[in-house]
Amino acid sequence: MNIFKYIKKAIVFALVVFSLSLALQSPSYAAALEGKWKLTSLNNSPVPEQFNITIHFFHNAIA
Repeated sequence: MNIFKYIKKAIVFALVVFSLSLALQSPSYAAALEGKWKLTSLNNSPVPEQFNITIHFFHNAIA
């Protein structure tokens, strides 16, 4: 088994949950997260380039 595959899925899941929790608190937090983000470090350790972990947030305001 490739442990990094599971770590990558766990990180992506955690980022999604974290972003949703911020977005539900206030629309201004959602706007601040808008854009493409790349994970470059985890626990003060650099993430190897081969793991290119990114997430893209879109802000859709509902009137």
